[in-house]
Amino acid sequence: MKIRELPNDLGFYLSGTLPGADRSSERDPDAPGTDMRSAVYVLVDGRRCGIIDTGMGVGVYRTINQALNRLRVFPEWVLLTHDHYDHVANAFWFKDEMGVAIYCHEGDLDLIEQPLKVFDDAYMLRRFGVTYRDSFRQMNRTEDDFERYIDRALRDRFYPVKVDATLEDGDILEVGSLEVEILHTPGHSPGSVSAYLPRFGAILAGDTPLWFGPGRANPLGNFRHWVDSMERLLLVDTEFIGWGHSAPTKGRSRCRRFLNNTLRRALEVEEAVVEEIGFHPQAVGELVELIYGDNVGALDEQREIAEDSVHALLCSLRDEGEVQDAPDDEGIIRWYSRIHA
Repeated sequence: MKIRELPNDLGFYLSGTLPGADRSSERDPDAPGTDMRSAVYVLVDGRRCGIIDTGMGVGVYRTINQALNRLRVFPEWVLLTHDHYDHVANAFWFKDEMGVAIYCHEGDLDLIEQPLKVFDDAYMLRRFGVTYRDSFRQMNRTEDDFERYIDRALRDRFYPVKVDATLEDGDILEVGSLEVEILHTPGHSPGSVSAYLPRFGAILAGDTPLWFGPGRANPLGNFRHWVDSMERLLLVDTEFIGWGHSAPTKGRSRCRRFLNNTLRRALEVEEAVVEEIGFHPQAVGELVELIYGDNVGALDEQREIAEDSVHALLCSLRDEGEVQDAPDDEGIIRWYSRIHA
């Protein structure tokens, strides 16, 4: 894991990796939790720093800790951009071993503090009106698929962590002379936030710009909210965008092109989905084959993200009254346009 410097002497970061990529030379199949998956950004001013997301696995925590010790820098806070475990798993270590304050948005608080509740059907129905189990069923994934997903999540080590305070849109976090404005950018999750440093035109956006449209939004993603968030980020004068699963983008024109292209691809997916189910009912997997084709053929994890993204889009369209899902004669859940029903 290589530490890289942020521009303008803002600090350093560990770059995230795209799904299915070789994530870390430290990865060991017999030692779950060493897989980095998501980026970690450290904003440094003097002897103090703030950390945006924590990555996953003790190896990532040790790499960050060694860098902090080498620079003789102490973290004042950790900001979690959203509740997904690859971004928050190491928050436990920063809290437990270093006493660092943990912040997040209210919308993701419960699943950061008690991450396994995402698999509690009664809680999810009461809190969000959806369950992971139902989302698997709507994508024609089996109960065995669901149990394997839970097993994989447990191997990746879900660590509960007590959040010190929640932050809202427009709140400011300070570290030394640096001011970090909180932008609520929901869609990937209800409480997704981006960290904005207006003095430097820098945005650390978590997974808001994740590829395949709304990204891995299962089951709480909202496509329409995600579109609104992307359009909001496009209004920000940006010189640097750091996000969870790739190298940062630098330069005003490149940042704008990156956001525009991501949003455009997602809207093209929406148009294609609406067109396809307008012809005849389609299952989520069939839509992924039609729309993404060979681009998701090589890696199961990429296919899973594509299916999650299409499902999140369909759920948003269903909420808007445009589509509906129902089992066919063989019990396969298919989605169809209510306009053409």
